[in-house]
Formats: sequence, structure tokens, C-alpha cells
Amino acid sequence: MHNRLFRITLLLLVGFCVAAPAQAVMNQRAVAAGAYDGILVKFKAGVSQTRMNRAFSSAGSRQHRGFRSRLVRGLTRAQIGRGYTLSSTLRRLRNNRDVEFAEPNYLLSAYVLPSDPQFGSLWGLHNTGQTGGVADADIDAPEAWDLQTGGSVIVAVVDSGVDYNHADLAGNIWSNTAEIPNNGRDDDGNGYVDDVRGWDFANNDNDPMDDNNHGTHVSGTIAGRGNNGTGVVGVNWSARIMPLKFMDSTGVGSSADAIAAIDYAVANGARVINASWGGGNFSAAMQAAISAANNAGVLFVAAAGNSSNNNDNAPSYPADYNLPNVISVAATDDADTLAGFSNFGANSVDLGAPGVRILSTVPGNAYASFNGTSMAAPHVTGVAALVIASNPGIGIPALRAALLDNVDPVADLAGRTVTGGRLNAFKALGGGATPPPPPPPAVVSVTPGNTSVVLGGNVQFTATGGSAPYVWSVANPTIGSISANGVFTGLGLGSTSVNATDANGVRSNSATVSVSATTVILISPNSAQLRVGESLTFTASGGAAPYTWTSNSPGVASIDSNTGVLTAQAAGATTITVTDSAGAFVNSGPITVTAPPPVTIVVTPTSGSVAVGSTLSFSATGGRAPYTWQVSNSAVASIDGNGVLTGLAAGSVTVTARDANGATGVSGSITVTAAAGGGRRHGGRHGGGMMGRGR
Repeated sequence: MHNRLFRITLLLLVGFCVAAPAQAVMNQRAVAAGAYDGILVKFKAGVSQTRMNRAFSSAGSRQHRGFRSRLVRGLTRAQIGRGYTLSSTLRRLRNNRDVEFAEPNYLLSAYVLPSDPQFGSLWGLHNTGQTGGVADADIDAPEAWDLQTGGSVIVAVVDSGVDYNHADLAGNIWSNTAEIPNNGRDDDGNGYVDDVRGWDFANNDNDPMDDNNHGTHVSGTIAGRGNNGTGVVGVNWSARIMPLKFMDSTGVGSSADAIAAIDYAVANGARVINASWGGGNFSAAMQAAISAANNAGVLFVAAAGNSSNNNDNAPSYPADYNLPNVISVAATDDADTLAGFSNFGANSVDLGAPGVRILSTVPGNAYASFNGTSMAAPHVTGVAALVIASNPGIGIPALRAALLDNVDPVADLAGRTVTGGRLNAFKALGGGATPPPPPPPAVVSVTPGNTSVVLGGNVQFTATGGSAPYVWSVANPTIGSISANGVFTGLGLGSTSVNATDANGVRSNSATVSVSATTVILISPNSAQLRVGESLTFTASGGAAPYTWTSNSPGVASIDSNTGVLTAQAAGATTITVTDSAGAFVNSGPITVTAPPPVTIVVTPTSGSVAVGSTLSFSATGGRAPYTWQVSNSAVASIDGNGVLTGLAAGSVTVTARDANGATGVSGSITVTAAAGGGRRHGGRHGGGMMGRGR
């Protein structure tokens, strides 16, 4: 087959799932696993062009003269000749003694999982629970910004290009100052004409404008311009984004073009490369290029993949190249759990970072939210650039340690990533332990929540929570007034609301009170204190009988809806509501339930003996009468409701007394002996048997 497309899915980890040719979105062209475009060949050192030509000719292939790599010396690109197959071409080249390796030029494509935009909800940087997640499940960006906001670190975004005119990115786009714009010359001699702001390797021109969305979104997370009053902010406020486009408008690019972009990034001063893409098989050429970047001190941050895959068992490249400068990133959500789509691996995926519903820039001065490990990787890239800004001379080992040794431990990443944690920018910058999240705002509550009162009558309101003293207010002073102690007086017919404001200015919920000219419903008692297990009967007057009773916290105290008998169930506080037959209702004051004190039941006598046929009387103290009685062995003795035990057969038993609340006390051993001479003896209430003779 001639130049059959052998494609890899590049993990542009922003919202597109690459496992099987996942849902292609955002102009994403679906490609088959293993798709390719020609081949990559690395010749051994010292091989002349003549011998290269001979090798290509013998394999029926033709060299692509426009491709070159400074990082991987001897690497070249070729097309498969007409009438030849990939396997036959590779076999002939691999058997040539001048060839170090030959492999398909895999195609890569973006992974994107789009979601609804949530403008202004950058939970990954600072999570207050604003998206319904867990507060502080973020990278602690505000704390980090107290230490470092950016600097001019160059970050290469090897992707689908970047909208360099976007209002949130334009001020942070890298510029090749050695090149004179639009003069048609290669002023700096780097092999690229007028490459003022990077290069488009997909179309081989000097305009790396994004026509797919992915690269622009990644760039906004890394370095959306900070403190400019526009749109979003990136992890790093002022890093220099180097746009290196190797994927076309459909989100597909080749290994050769990705390698060329990595080559350009290293040659032009990038300190970090963001690779939110992946797919395809192991590539010796790609590994060699990333290894050369490592030797040049360039960090390579890669998305782990979006196929819910264990990378320990099925590697995902380039994230799984075992090189010192490669950091593989999984995606977490706003609840600090591993995203369902995210790849993982206890030995292959280094850490997690926010990657679900991530809001960032897209072309045309717009913003959108995407999901994916593509979104997680740029968080790590941005933090890496912050660390470099604080320590420009830092090397790969120390930079890697700053990122991986200072994560926040996350239970859902334990055993699923190398570090078991999620990225923390503050700690990576040496901030130490992250300060605890601010306490939740105080809540002031007013009870009763809804009530009624007769004209001229009073009702007591109570405030809890916040900091006393409270200041009381009434929304409509023509309906009623309220004292400094919370006593409301009805002044006019109608309804109004009552609020309490604590000493710190925290305002309560609104309680509603209705003032009527007729007699209001009254509850008696209006408040009460009970212990668990105790009961109390409430009555109502006024309104129209019959009444219906409800408890507002039945777990604390239940109430019979018809009789008003309340039974305390558990320690706590509640109120009750009574409603008359006309629908009028009123709430009681607070009803407090406390746990009963420990109860000790003492059974006397504690030990003794009784003959068969004789009796022995027992009594109990402590707890709450009446008591019920029980023996441990009914074949040896019986006991009646008054605590009188009768011996039935030789043996021993214990006697248990149970009070009205279920508390119990147990006697010691009571021995039943055979009656002397087979006779029968009867004792008094505190005697009988041997105990009777003792008395």
C-alpha cells in the first residue's frame, strides 16, 4: 500500500477521549489506531548521503528531503514506494547494516471531552466548592501566587497551534527577537523563514494559528495573562508561550512533525514542553528526541491518556517513555477523585491534576470548558514554569522532585499513581504545609421559623449560631415590634419577617410571624427538657380542634399526631408544630432531649441459697420502677413479678431485674439445694430455705 495512513491518537488531553477512536469533537478527525504517513529512519553515525540513497532505493522508498532533526542525528523521513508495503519496506531497511532503526511515522491526534462552559469557575486553581465539589481539592494557586506569579519562562506548547491574538494570551506569546518579521529571510539562520512566533510544522509555514481549539485551551491554562481584568487566568501569569503547531485543523499530526517541533523548542530556549497528546506504539525516534530534550534540561509534561487504561499494563506514549524529564499526568475532578476517563498506573503515571470541566481560552477571544488529561497536563506545566521562575538554574532532577515530592495525598490516587497525590503549586514552590481552608461562614438561625400571634400578643424568638449578642429586626414595623431579647409583639394585622444579626454582622434566616385578630393557637408547654425514653403530653388551645401534631426532628423526639404525646428518642433539640382543622399552625419553643445518666440497678440479696420448694424474696434499687424479674435457668428456679424466687431443682441461678427504661442489674449466684428429708420448707418474704434458718 502506498503511504497508507498509520495513525496514532495524540492525547490532546483536553476533552476528547482517545481510547478507541473516541468521540471526535471540535473538528477532531477520527483516526485508526496505528495509522501512519510514511516511515522514519535513523542511520548510524558516519553514513554518507550516497549510502542513504542506496538504502532507500533498495527498499523501494524515497527520502523526504524537507525533514531534518538536530536533536536526533541521522534521523530522516521517507515515503513508501508504489507497489511496496509498509512491512516489506521496513524489513529491507532494518536488514541494512547502515540503518540503526526504521519505524512507521505514526500519526497523532487530539483527545477532547467537551462539557458545558462554567465561566469564571476555575475550581482547579482555587476550589471553594463552587462547582459542587470538595473545597480545597485544587492546586492551591492563590497561595502559590503569594510566592511567585510567573516570570518570562519559555513554555513550548506542541499542539494544534495557539490563537496568538486572544486577549488573554497575546501579551504572553513568545517572540523570536532574532527574526525580522515578514522580510522573507531566515535572519537567525535556524532554517525557518520569518518564524517570529514559532512554526506550523503541519503546513510548513510561519503561522502557528490554532484552527482546532485544543492548543489554545491548553495555553490558557498554562499562562492565561494574569491580573489583566480579562477572562481567565493561567497557572503562570506571564510565562512565554511558544506556539508549535504539528496537528492540522482536524487534530491529527505525525510523529515526524512532533519530533521537529520538539527539536525547535529545545533549540530556541524552551524550558518546558507541554504534550497534551498521545497514542500509537512505541517510537524509538520519539524517545530519542525526548531524551535529547532531557539532556538539554527541558522538562516534558505529558497527558496520561483518556481511555480509563492502566498504563502499567498497556503503555500510552509519549507519557510512558521511561525518561527523567517525562512527567505523566492523570486527571482529577473537583471532588479529588480520579476522573472516570483518565488513564492511571502505580508505576507509570506520576501524579494527578485537575482535568474535569476546566475553563480556558479558545480561538476568537472565547472561552470554553473541556475534560481530559489534556487539561490536567497544562496545570503541571504551569507550575513547573513557576518553579523555574523562582529558581532559573534548577535542573531536571530538582524540578521533578519539586513537583512530585510535594503533592497533596489523595485517597483515590493511592496505588493508582506513583506519588498517590494531586499537584500542589504552593508546596512545589517551597511553601510547606498548605494553610487550612478558611472556616465556613457562620450560620445564624432563628426559631420558631413560622408562627402566629394574636393582635397585642407576644411570641418569644430565639437565635443560635454565630456570635452573641444578637440584634433583632422586623421587616414591617406596622405589623409588629421586637425587643432586644427577641420578644415579638403584634401591632397590626398581617405577616412580617423577623431576623437576628450577630456581633459579626452575620444575618439569620427569616422567620415569618402572622398577626391575626382572632385567638391564636397556644401550645402547652411551649418548651421542655426531657431525657431519652421519657414522654410528655402537649396540649393546644385556640383555633379549631381537632389538632394535628408533628415533630420537626422526629429522630430526636417523636410525637403522636393525634394525642400530642411526645417521646424522646435521642439527644438533641427539636420543635413541634400543631395545626388546627382550619390549617392554622404554630410552632413550639425549643424542646431539648438529653441522654439519660448511667443507671445502676442493685439486686438484693446478691447471693444465697434456697432449698427446693422453698422461696426467697428479691428487691431492686436504682433505675426506674416498676421492675421485671428473670432467672437464668427456669429448670432450677422460677421468679414471679414481685421478685419471689421458688427453688425447683438442685443447681444454681442468677436473678436479673430490669427497670422501666430497660436498664438491668444481676445478682450473684443463688444455690438451690435438695430439701432435707424430702420435706418442703417455706420462708418469709426475706427468708426461706437456708437463708430462713440463718435469720
